Amino acid sequence: MNQFSSFSGFNSDYSSLGSTQSLRAKWELLRPSREFLDLKRINRPTSLLDLQSRLFFNLRYFYYNYVLIALVIGVYFLMQNLLLLLLVIFILSAVFGISRIQQDEVDLIAFRVNVSHLYGFVAIVSIILVFISSPVGTVLSWATVSGITIFLHGSFLDKPIQSEV
Repeated sequence: MNQFSSFSGFNSDYSSLGSTQSLRAKWELLRPSREFLDLKRINRPTSLLDLQSRLFFNLRYFYYNYVLIALVIGVYFLMQNLLLLLLVIFILSAVFGISRIQQDEVDLIAFRVNVSHLYGFVAIVSIILVFISSPVGTVLSWATVSGITIFLHGSFLDKPIQSEV
C-alpha cells in the first residue's frame, strides 16, 4: 500500500479512525449535505491531471459520505433481490440463535444434535440458497453503480476555494 501511496500521491491515513470509535463518532465525520451537494462547484475537469487531483482530494475529504452512499445503494439492491435479503436475514438470525445456545447438545424432536452440526446445517442450506438467489449479479451491479456514482461525484466536484488571507 505504501508503494501505491507514494506513486499516486494518495495518502489514506485512516489509522486513527479505528474500529474502536463508536458509530456516533463516525456519523459526525460526515460532511454536511450543503457542502457535499454544492452545485456551484460542479464543473468539468480541464485535464486528466485535474481529474486525478479532484478525485483523490474528494475521496479523502468525503470518505464517509461515499461509504454512506455505497451502503444506501447496497440496501437498495438487497431490496431488489428479495431472496438474497431473506438469505442474509436467515444466516444472521441462525448464527445469532445458535450462538445463544448454552448447551453443547440440543434435543430437536426425536434427535439429539450437537451445536457444530447446527452450524453445518445452516452452512449447507445457505450454500444451496446462494445458488438460487444469484448474489454475484447483485454484488456486481452494486459495485458498478456505487463506483460510477462515487467516480462521477469525485471527478466533477471541484476542490473548495481556499480563503484568501
